[in-house]
Amino acid sequence: MFFLPLLTALSALFFFVLLPITGALFVRSQWHLFRERLITAETLPVLTKKEILTPLQSSFTCRAYGVIDAIGIDESIWVTVDGASIKVCLKDTPIYILSGSLRYGRIRNRDQEYIVERCTWNTLPSIPVGSSIFITGTLLYTNGIPVFCTSDVKPLILIHDVSENHVIYLGVFAGRPVNEYWNPFSKIALAAGIFAMTGIVVSVISIKFISLIAAISLTLAFSPILPFLPPGVAGFALYRRFWRRARYFRARRDVTLLRTAATGQYPYASKKNIAYWKQLALINFLLSGFFFAAGYVVNAVIVFFILRTLI
Repeated sequence: MFFLPLLTALSALFFFVLLPITGALFVRSQWHLFRERLITAETLPVLTKKEILTPLQSSFTCRAYGVIDAIGIDESIWVTVDGASIKVCLKDTPIYILSGSLRYGRIRNRDQEYIVERCTWNTLPSIPVGSSIFITGTLLYTNGIPVFCTSDVKPLILIHDVSENHVIYLGVFAGRPVNEYWNPFSKIALAAGIFAMTGIVVSVISIKFISLIAAISLTLAFSPILPFLPPGVAGFALYRRFWRRARYFRARRDVTLLRTAATGQYPYASKKNIAYWKQLALINFLLSGFFFAAGYVVNAVIVFFILRTLI
């Protein structure tokens, strides 16, 4: 009987905290690698017709701006770069899509900002011929054909509709999830956690427990919906606001790193700017966590006392 609140707390902690955080760390590492490769690409040479038409004796690490010409039959595409064709292998390679409007860089007008989506060959509905594409990776000659292959390091593929001068900047700025804590791990954990909590609720209802234990157990069982109930929902709204601001400041930090990489230097001014954006991001991140926790605790206390009086 007395172990029920502990069991409920451990279940809530596992399903609604540990699993989402594990998924968030995995998702964040993927997007960090994406932005890091874009920043590195800024320092690479641009692929031109000369390199494509001249068979290379060794691999050539570069970046390329082109247009999709055709879809291959072996999970590949043909791309025109500077008037010459190359082949790009997409097997087991993430495909990123940059889309949005010119109102990038704003904290408000969320629906009008640029976003980057991550897909694969199997999940992508279609690849429109004529779309602009950015590629960075290693170009090789295979059977006389210039190919971006996936043998060692997979090429980074970014389909976009912006000018070549802005594609890396916007990719770095927008290349992060809206909220990495809402990820495939979170969705599975939420479904499993609700199933587990339903069992606990049924146990509390079917078996007569001490009112204090029953109230604590039921309050914890209702954890997934507590942030969305009034009055704590105000804390959730503030959490979203500050989370969004923290995301914006992290993006500003990343584009500052990009500009630093482009100059090939690390001047004091850039260090100061990077530290400034990091600090703002951290402050807003902590504020978002505070308001989320505050709203949750307020609702949990209210629900607990309501249940205590009813049971």
